This record gives sequence, structure tokens and C-alpha cells, in this order.
Amino acid sequence: IFGGGGGDGSASSAGGGVGAAPNNNAQASNNNGVGPPFNEIRQGTPVVTQNLVNSPELNGRHGQIVSFDSSNGRYLVRLQPSTRNQASSSSGGSASATTVAMKPEKLLQMVRVKVHSLQSQPQLNGLDGQIRSYSSERDRYVVRVAYVDQEVFRSLPPEMQLEVSLHPPETRDISVSCNNIRIAVGTHVRLEGLEQRVQWNGKYGRIVKWIDGGEGGDGGRYEVRLSRQYAVLVKPQNVRL
Repeated sequence: IFGGGGGDGSASSAGGGVGAAPNNNAQASNNNGVGPPFNEIRQGTPVVTQNLVNSPELNGRHGQIVSFDSSNGRYLVRLQPSTRNQASSSSGGSASATTVAMKPEKLLQMVRVKVHSLQSQPQLNGLDGQIRSYSSERDRYVVRVAYVDQEVFRSLPPEMQLEVSLHPPETRDISVSCNNIRIAVGTHVRLEGLEQRVQWNGKYGRIVKWIDGGEGGDGGRYEVRLSRQYAVLVKPQNVRL
């Protein structure tokens, strides 16, 4: 399906003599042209602002995607009231959401991921979590997971085990690399650090599949669809949320 030999990114094109990768996942599909394009974050996606220089007071604010303006390449984001505004509201003032236009690189999607392959904390492997922040200097994500000590869990009566499973008593923020999280199919990502196909760096697309590396493999790759015609295979370290 894909041309090239792998490396950091193999590409397919419906018009270049190589068959386009099939897109069988309805969640990641744009329904044959109906719905959001592959290179846009979905409306309603939770985000947190980051790396703002001119308006540093807005860094770390949580919000939701409202829409995308293709004319200027910015997302309209509805930000939740800041902690300061919420305190003002509780004192008799009014706190309201703020809507701002922001470049995609100033937003981090707070999406659900699955933790895996942790060596230092193997008890956390397999847990679902939510992205909370990202450090470009350390190239690590902070993921919030709901954690229950398994020895304590097994000692509980069955009815309490059910309650604890539904409502875990403890959440924990952990720092992980991109190789220790599995991003869900349907998530919008930015390509970075490709060495063999540098023309794709900075491009946006949607994950449509995870392909395991297999025995003796190098950990697997995401299939990221950039449009209905083009898709690339990339390693986890080559995608950013």
C-alpha cells in the first residue's frame, strides 16, 4: 500500500501510481467529504494553551475548540474562566468564558491516551489517562491516570471492587515519553522530526491506524492521513498533539 521502505515516514498517494491506504475506520473518516477535514482538530476537543509569548497570562488556560478559520490558519477557542476570574466570581463578580483565535501550535489537545511499556512503574501500564501538558525541552507529556493499587483492590469485597473500578479514589500525574503512550485513532496530530520525508514536517493529519512493529520490530508506527489522497507511516516520536 505504501511506497518507500519505512524509515521515519512512508507515503501513499492516490494519484502517484501507489494505491491510497484504505480508510476503514469511521471515526477517522471524513465521510467522503462530509465532516471535518483530516488536518483539522474536531470541534469540541478539549485543549490547553501553551507557548504564548505576547499573551503569557493566557498560558495554561483550558478550553474547547469552537471552529477553524482556514483563511488565517487559526482556531477559535472558548477558554474557561481563569482561577483568578473564578475567585472574583465567588466574591460577587462575574466570570465568563473568553473566546480567542489561536494558532494550532499554541494549543495542546487534552485527549485520552493509553499508557504502556513503562519500566519504572509497570503497574501503570495499560491504564487510560488524559494529556495534561507537554514539555518541549524534555520532550515529555504529563498524563493524568486513575490508579488503584492492585493488592488493595484484590482484598476488597466484590461490591466494593465494582465501585472502585467505576470511581477510582486516586488520580496521579505521570511524566512519560511519546513512546509510552498510545494515541487513539481519530486524533489530530502534527508531524515533526521526519528525516527522510522532510516535506511532511509541520503538516497536520489524523491518526487512522496503529501498526504493530511485530517480533523484532522497532515498536510500530501510526498511519496518519493528511488528506483523502495522502497518508504517511510515522514513529511515535514523529507526532505531536
